Amino acid sequence: MKEKVCCILDSDENYAVRLTDYINEHKALPYRALAFTSAGALEACRDKYEIKLLLAGGDETVDLELVSPEVYISLSEEEGNIEDNQVYRYQSAERIIKDLISHISGFSRRYSQKRAAEILSVYSPATKCFKTTLALGIAAEAAKSGRTLFISFEQFAGLGSLLPCVRGGLSDALYYYKAGKSAAFGKILSCTDSVMGFDFLAPAVCADDVAEQDDGETVDFVRLLAENGDYSRIIADVGCVFNRPWGLLEASEKVIMPTPLDYMGRKKAAEFENYLLLSGRNEIERNIFRIDVPYDELLAGYEITAETVRSAGIRKASERCLNG
Repeated sequence: MKEKVCCILDSDENYAVRLTDYINEHKALPYRALAFTSAGALEACRDKYEIKLLLAGGDETVDLELVSPEVYISLSEEEGNIEDNQVYRYQSAERIIKDLISHISGFSRRYSQKRAAEILSVYSPATKCFKTTLALGIAAEAAKSGRTLFISFEQFAGLGSLLPCVRGGLSDALYYYKAGKSAAFGKILSCTDSVMGFDFLAPAVCADDVAEQDDGETVDFVRLLAENGDYSRIIADVGCVFNRPWGLLEASEKVIMPTPLDYMGRKKAAEFENYLLLSGRNEIERNIFRIDVPYDELLAGYEITAETVRSAGIRKASERCLNG
């Protein structure tokens, strides 16, 4: 039986080898990658391998009928207006892989057969508790031990400077999900970007994208990413104005609830916990992890930045959330 492989064909040997090494070292695709610098060398090996993917760039012209790749994608020299069978070559290897997956749903990371990611929701009915800063801190800490995805379900997250919407973010990801469900996983993954070591879906650009989202669809959306995204953890920043968060909280292995800093916030938290008991949502109550985030002048009243996320107080609180 022929070995199933993906082939990288490019006249720039250094480029082809580096991209091939990245794919193999990170197991970024479900098949071993091989590097070729000439079409002739590739065609000479056609009888040895079953080519599942051919990624080709440079000036080489390959006989596709002779090589018979299952999927052919070219490396484009120009950014923007990329066609369905092209990816932009001058970007990070991680970004190239995500773009490849967005084109070919058959190359979903589900082939890695890893267990589903752990879902951690950071939630509070109060506003003065550093919830979003803590959620980002948890994502940064979690990324040190495994691939992590951060999703903000706040209607107005205020994180545009730290998490810019470059690749479409949550708004586009939800659109693709509603249009294609699990078949659109590749498109959904292509909406993510990276910062501070973790992936993120930029907060929704339109508040209605979150407010009008059905809670059942939200759970299915997050589970799709958990089961197929090759992440160790998904950190969800669940907004206090999020429409019916109960399904997502129930689907979470842990519900992290920072202690409010003010009297009214603590009253709201107490009423929330009482509601869980009265409504029979005992699973959520059992999974709540309460955490005190120490007050810090650097965190209060200022924009959330990478420096505040990495501050000593947030870092220590995040470690307790992950290990507690």
